[in-house]
Formats: sequence, C-alpha cells, structure tokens
Amino acid sequence: MNSSSSLLVLGVTGQVGKLVANNLKRTGANFSVGSRRKANLEELADHFGASRFIDLDDPRTFDEALKNIPGIFLITGYTVDMLVQSKSLIDAAKRNGVNHIVHLGVFSREHDAYATVFAWHQMIEAYLRDSGVAWTNLHPNMFMQNFLSVWSIKGGLYSVYTSKPIGFTALEDVAEAAAVILKEGPGKHGGRDYWFSADVLTPHRVAEALTAATGRKFTAALALVFLAYAPVGGGRNCV
Repeated sequence: MNSSSSLLVLGVTGQVGKLVANNLKRTGANFSVGSRRKANLEELADHFGASRFIDLDDPRTFDEALKNIPGIFLITGYTVDMLVQSKSLIDAAKRNGVNHIVHLGVFSREHDAYATVFAWHQMIEAYLRDSGVAWTNLHPNMFMQNFLSVWSIKGGLYSVYTSKPIGFTALEDVAEAAAVILKEGPGKHGGRDYWFSADVLTPHRVAEALTAATGRKFTAALALVFLAYAPVGGGRNCV
C-alpha cells in the first residue's frame, strides 16, 4: 500500500486532512495517507491511491512510514500528547530525509499567548524551526464550520465568548492552500507562516449574516461562561 515516493498526509479521517488529500488527488499529486488503524489501510488506499501505517503514539512506526517521503502534512489532536507526537515525528522526519513539513497550527500572533493549545502549538513551531527540516506553518482563525458544531446557535440565538470582531475562514480554503504548498514544496514555501482570516465580523454582524442567509431571525449574545477560556488574538477549534 506504500508508494515509492510520495507526500504524506496525516489526519485524513478528520475534516481538514481529508480535504487536503482530496485536493491533492484532484490535481494528480503523488501522495500517501497515514492511519493508525491497520484495518482502514486498504480502504484508504482504494480511495486515495496509497496508504501507510503510522501511529503518532508509537514512534517505532515512524521510520517505515517515512521512507521516500519528501513532505508531510502534520496535524495532531488537541491534547498535551500533541507535544510528544510532533517532536518525535519531526525527529524521525529529519532522520529519514524528509525535506518539508507543513504544520497546521492556530491563529496566534502574540508571542506570550497563554491559552493552553496556543502555547502547545507555539512550542511545536519553535522546535520545528530549529529542527533543520524546512517548514511551513498554517495559522487559520476561527473555522466557519464551527457554527454547525462546537459553537452554540439555539433558537435563533448565537452565543459567543467575546463581543470583539473575530476572523473567520473556511476549512476548504486552508486545505486547498495546504495542498498547493505541499506540491510546490520548500523552495517556494519553506520558512513561511501563512495566516488565514478572510472575514472579520462582530457577533452582531454574524447574526445579521445568518439572518440574511437563512431567512430566520438571529440575534447575538455574550456567553459569560466562555470568558475565562477566551484565547488571545483569535483562534480555532480542531475540526
């Protein structure tokens, strides 16, 4: 199920990784998708063309998975495990001659950001910059798709943690950019940080947009329960 030499896309069972892989497939790129579930490898290979077994919690699987891999799309889950997963994968990438890692991070322009997941991503990015492997960091702001998942819209009321304008982007835009960056490689994109925040709206403007799009009346309200967890400088939830 391995191909001889191909890009490697992680996270294809999630929304972002799957969109990245679909974009690469549409453009005829040579790539493999990684999975920790051996039972899924054949199905993934049938759909995307090639698959590789890799378990981010088991670095012993990395060397085989990274053979003849020039570039990686790196995405992890939102737990503290992402620190060890990313560090050990970066180490293995350097050891195996991978020459480009495209990392999906968060929208945090403040160096002293203290929200937990922001700090974790900043630590990963600092290690990646010092690794000797060419890198590109993607920094999406709030995903529009969160309106239908983790954000609360009930009975026409849009509840949000801040009254300030928030930048939004779409999963599809970030994934399309990631696929292009992977294909074009580090010669064009190495050492670059790309920020995604296409539409900046206040909560009331969001409510107005929802009203216009659906024909139903929406209003916005500040959910005080979220204030203690509001990130500095924007952010995103993992989807």
